[in-house]
Amino acid sequence: MVADCENGNSLVCDPTMCCGVCLLDVSSGAKTDRGRNTSHLEYGGHVYHSVCANLWVNCVDSSLPALAGGHSSFL
Repeated sequence: MVADCENGNSLVCDPTMCCGVCLLDVSSGAKTDRGRNTSHLEYGGHVYHSVCANLWVNCVDSSLPALAGGHSSFL
């Protein structure tokens, strides 16, 4: 069951919009810089909060995880 993440009422997020590290919705609270979204990034077919990706590659492993969608794999 995928519920509406935009309202913040769910712990389950659409897998195409969930951060591959923390599994939270990447589109909520998006910040822009001159029309460009700087709060999340896309890599290897997955989306990530920029701070989550930064923390992961600097403190955990150089390969970003892909945890969204109910499976765990490394890119």
